[in-house]
Amino acid sequence: MPPQGGPRDEDPPEIERTIPEHEQLRFEGHEVVFFFNEYIRPATYGKEIFISPLPLTRPKIVLVNKKLRIKFNEELRENTTYVITLTEIKDQNESNELEDSFTLAFSTGDILDSMKVKGKVYDKYIGKPLEGMTVMLFDADSIKQHDFFKIRPAYISKTNERGEFSFQNLRNAPFKAYGVVDVDQSNTYSQATEVIAISRDTTSLTFVDSTSTAIDTLYSFIPDDAAPIVLGYNWINDSVLISRHNEGILSDGLIMTMADTLGENPRGLSVYTYLGGNENELVIYALRWKELYSDLNFIGVRDSLGNSMDSVMRIIPLRTKDLEDVLIKPPTYNDKSGYFEFVFPGLLSPSDSVHIFLTDTFRVPIDTTQLDSAQIDSVLATKPIVPKISLEVDNFLVRIVPEKNPKPDVPFFLNISGKRMGTDDTTYTYMIRWPDSEKFGTLEGVLKMPSTYKGAIVMHLGKEKAPPVRTIYDTTYNFSGLKAGKYKVEVILDTDSNRVWTPGSLNPYRLPEQIYLHAGEIAIRANWEFEDYEIEVDLSKVEATPEEVEEGETSTETSPNLQGRDRNRHSEGSGKKGKKPE
Repeated sequence: MPPQGGPRDEDPPEIERTIPEHEQLRFEGHEVVFFFNEYIRPATYGKEIFISPLPLTRPKIVLVNKKLRIKFNEELRENTTYVITLTEIKDQNESNELEDSFTLAFSTGDILDSMKVKGKVYDKYIGKPLEGMTVMLFDADSIKQHDFFKIRPAYISKTNERGEFSFQNLRNAPFKAYGVVDVDQSNTYSQATEVIAISRDTTSLTFVDSTSTAIDTLYSFIPDDAAPIVLGYNWINDSVLISRHNEGILSDGLIMTMADTLGENPRGLSVYTYLGGNENELVIYALRWKELYSDLNFIGVRDSLGNSMDSVMRIIPLRTKDLEDVLIKPPTYNDKSGYFEFVFPGLLSPSDSVHIFLTDTFRVPIDTTQLDSAQIDSVLATKPIVPKISLEVDNFLVRIVPEKNPKPDVPFFLNISGKRMGTDDTTYTYMIRWPDSEKFGTLEGVLKMPSTYKGAIVMHLGKEKAPPVRTIYDTTYNFSGLKAGKYKVEVILDTDSNRVWTPGSLNPYRLPEQIYLHAGEIAIRANWEFEDYEIEVDLSKVEATPEEVEEGETSTETSPNLQGRDRNRHSEGSGKKGKKPE
């Protein structure tokens, strides 16, 4: 038999000693050495190794046997306390990780600095800590108007799984703390797309005495101070194009014109958010000079935060009649309205219903030559009655309204003639099924906010990690036509009343709006109504400071007490069965 070997190594690596020793004074060397009790995997400066104050040049990291050597490429500063932190160091064989972050402090002078800064970084969800964020301390006088873009910090740290960060052995001076998810490991905030974190307190961190600890709490977000950018366009027929933007835009208040390249002969255009596609697309009905170059003018293009700008895009003539494969997005069923809807790449009117009609799915005529009259009646009975439809048109949005409720779960073909799009010989066909209303449920109740909160709210109801299916801006809700399943609720504290989540900003300095996530899920059952469903938002204890954690007063993973409950019906028979959803 082959040898069985010993038990699996489950012990994390340990640091046996260091050069220099912890809290050593008057250190004059040019390298620092960590001696481990076993072989470890290579570590990277800026990822597992952090040095404060930050060196001007990257040090050289050398791993020899069980020794980790940090060789400085510059002279160490005089009379300065250095702090080196090792985190997430793993052994070579089993990847066991260093149990806790290891901190080594030493001084090149006669004094070891003793100031401390502790804190926590939170996600946009209240009470949810953010792990792996790089937290930077800057000398207060080096930051103007909270602009720390591409500025090197004085000290650097990283949050643990509880979102906590700490700085030790700091000099007694005012600091400002900011956080960044340092994607490029530059130890700076260098990309506008990086997540950053800012403090509720706009003043500098200061220390009361020679042994004091400053506490700070940071809130994370991705800044969005830029207006939408027009990326390009596509013609989808002779008179309709789709413009693409780098983010979702609002069509309200948007003015669009098309003119020749000299800015003459401008024409106003109809524009509509492309509901059948992405929120960063617009459908534009642009009758134009087909053989001439034109300028498309966007006036007042803005995102949900109000960032706006005017722009011009050059439109070249359509050089081919080859149209895109899919001119119309497939119709989708709107649970809330109870109708199928689609976006038509052109302007329709209700009278155009002659070009849009339903047929059954029987593609081949029924052969009745071998059937008797009873069999013929039986076969014809299986052929569904095709309902007549009318159209409700709102710019490019078309709603299909049947004269009578179709039989549920029976397939029909929706036929859209290409005549209105310049493709006379084409009919676009989509299979649709009206769902059974008995498969939907209703949720009705109130959102109970604390009396201390006086601002606006936005309530989202949706599936896990998916866009919301319903949104309201009031504390009383009535969601009918909900598909059976489990739903999550989140509540945005809409302090600026713009009806969307607003991220933070450095200039003007603004914290991100906080989101309260329902602690559990709400199970919606088919053909049931849940009434008087109360969701209570408790803001009395939403986060814990590092001091409270040390004293054992509360958990660092405190989450909002956002409990939904059915006060009147909380059993198997809760709700009203058989009532048709509104």
